[in-house]
Order: sequence, then structure tokens, then C-alpha cells
Amino acid sequence: MKRKLFLCIAIIMVLACGCSEDKNIYVDPNKAKDNLTPVELNITSNDFSMDEKPFNIMMLNSTIGSDYLYVVSSLGNYHVDLQSGVVKGFCNITGCAHDPNSSVGCLNYFSFSSIIAADDGFYYIDSNTVRFHSDKDDIIVYENTYSTDFEEEYYPDNPNVLGALASDDDILYIIGPTYYLTYDTESKKFSDTQIISDVTIHSLCVEGDNIYYTNENDELYAFDTTKKESKKLSDKVNQVCINNGNLYYIQYENGTPFLFSMDLSSHKSTKLIENCYVNYCINGSNIYYQNRSEPYKIFVCGIDGSDPREITVDFVEYDENGDPIPYNTQRYFIFATSSNIDHVFIIDDERGVVFALKSGDTEYKTINANGVIYN
Repeated sequence: MKRKLFLCIAIIMVLACGCSEDKNIYVDPNKAKDNLTPVELNITSNDFSMDEKPFNIMMLNSTIGSDYLYVVSSLGNYHVDLQSGVVKGFCNITGCAHDPNSSVGCLNYFSFSSIIAADDGFYYIDSNTVRFHSDKDDIIVYENTYSTDFEEEYYPDNPNVLGALASDDDILYIIGPTYYLTYDTESKKFSDTQIISDVTIHSLCVEGDNIYYTNENDELYAFDTTKKESKKLSDKVNQVCINNGNLYYIQYENGTPFLFSMDLSSHKSTKLIENCYVNYCINGSNIYYQNRSEPYKIFVCGIDGSDPREITVDFVEYDENGDPIPYNTQRYFIFATSSNIDHVFIIDDERGVVFALKSGDTEYKTINANGVIYN
């Protein structure tokens, strides 16, 4: 059954983030000043031009640039300075009260979709347009007027709607429900639009002349951009990404999700992690993930799945009476990283807290975003 891409994304994000009872806890920053003191991160982004990201459901709302970790959050949008650890909201409108109910146009609460950091800002999807947002401006980079019979039938209200962005080197991949085109961020030139699927694309990544993608039927394909040909590689697959020339993906066996890697020359696959949730991320020679059979537990392991070590996160906040609020870890987190840094961020979207870890470590620094969101 064909389903709308945005509906699928919304459902999966709700399932991933959960809906615990502490979602709307009020936190008075004045009673938690120690928690709001910036924690120095001293993270350097090497040779940065644009965050190289796949299109994955769990990676839509975060991106890492040369100076900031950007987070689009249900609590409010913010960025974290990679050096100082200072947290600031997206909105810099003079006089804005940053109130989610009364501040019309406040960028802290704008629904940026599929963000990818570049120099001095980030690209994002807004309906049928690709835009670039910076502190100085927000401009339209591309306005889509293309559609196929599929989009006309299944997206009748907006057949030109775009699904997501992905990136590789300086090339931005603009992904529609069944097609893609590219935008060279250096030359500012667009490619022709290319249809690659007859149903909705659900994840996508790029390596060399090949695009690897999964669709709504959980089928894995490789599209040769030179030959303009697609080849089916596997079934029951989703959430693809590339690391060091290998393809990584989740594949289900009898309802159990496994993380696999695939050698792209031989197409030989290797099973790495059992009960690996779809929010896994890879940095260098380390994989960060949550185990579905041990609900919500966070682990880091080697690139081959060996030596799993648990990461136990904790965070102390205080209610309006100054009493500590127990930290509930019974939820799925968002993992963010980039090939340009040697760190991984574990983001708790429900409590506005970020844990920063050097790749391979289990120890972390804690960043509290509540001071920005609620001030």
C-alpha cells in the first residue's frame, strides 16, 4: 500500500521519540543555574564545506556544521557552539518574545525539515522548495515544479512536494517521492531530474557513481548514475548510510532488526548487531545504537559490532520548588555525528538535553538546552 512520505516520517518520529509523561515539565532556569552553565566542548570540525548526510528518518532534525550542532526540536530549535558549548535559539528577531503560542514567525518554533549544514547556515526543505537559512537571510535555492503520475495521484494537494535532502562532498541531493536531482553548491548548477523508483523513497545515500536507497516496500536498490539503471540488492531493509566505502543498513529477520554492512564491490553482507534500533549512527570505527531487546539501553561498539559497551546517561533538573526531577531514559534518542568531527551527540528531544561524547568513549559532557528554550 502506497503511503505519503510525510505521514510515514511523522509516524516514525513519534514512535522514535516516544510520549512519556514528563514531556511538558516546566523547568525554572533560575533554580537550576549550575545546569545552565555552558560546558566547553572544544570540538574542531576539519575541512568543512557541508555536512555529508544520508537521508534517514532519524537524521532529519539535526546537522553539524563548522561551528554548530543544529537541532530542530519539539521543545524549540537551537544550536550548540562546538567550542564553547553555548546554546542559542535559532531566532534572532529583535524584540521577539520566543513564545511558542504568541510569537508569530519565531524561528525557534519553525518546522525546518531535513536540515543539512553548510558554511554559515543550513539547507532545508519547506514543502516544494529548498531554502538556505543563515543568521542574515533565508533564501529560496530551488522551487520544484516537477511531478510524475505517482505524485499527482498520491499527493493531489501538492504534487510538487519534496521529501528530503542528502549530501555528498559539495553536492546536495534533492529528493522527491520517486525521483531526485542534484545541486552543486559550488557552481550553483542543477542536474536534470531523474526518476529512480516507482514508489516512495524512504532512505538514501551516495557512494561514487551509485545511489543506494530503500523504498516504502523496504526494498534495497542501487542506482547507477552513469548507466541510469537500478538493481535490486535485498528485501526488508531500511535506513541506509555509507561509512568508509561500505553500506550499512537495518534488515529485519522474523521481525528482529539487525544492523548489516555490505561490501560495495562484492555486495557481500555481514551481520553486525542484533536488535539494533533504526537510530544507529557511525563515527569512524565506532557504532552508536540502542538495543531494542534491552529497551532504550545505549551502546557503543566497534565497526564490526564487537566489544559493545553500555553508555548510561543521567541528567538532573529541578522543578519549580527546587526539587530534583528523576531522569527518565525510557525513550529512543537521536544520534548526531559527522565525518568532519570525532564526536557523537546523543540528543534527548523530550527534555532538551544533549550528551556529547568523543568517538569511542562512554563518558560524556552534558549540554542543557532548556535555558534557551524557556528563557
